[in-house]
Amino acid sequence: MMANLPKGKKNQKARMYVYEEKNTLLTRGKRKNQFGIRGGDGRMGYVSDAEKVLNIVVKWVRNNGTAADIFNTLREINVKNGYGTGK
Repeated sequence: MMANLPKGKKNQKARMYVYEEKNTLLTRGKRKNQFGIRGGDGRMGYVSDAEKVLNIVVKWVRNNGTAADIFNTLREINVKNGYGTGK
């Protein structure tokens, strides 16, 4: 995912939003609070969630998707699962 998202200072915000949605999905709905604390870690998440994210990323890379494409896909899944829309 890191290699396929746009790089540079100009695109830093887009990367941040994509990573937030990915980490929310991996932690089953734990979003960062106003202090920047998530209260969960994706490394300790469920394998089924990691496989789901992996399949999404592979499909996104194969289709030469944009940062907006991966963000929207992850966001839709998070909203569908009741994880909210974040900030």
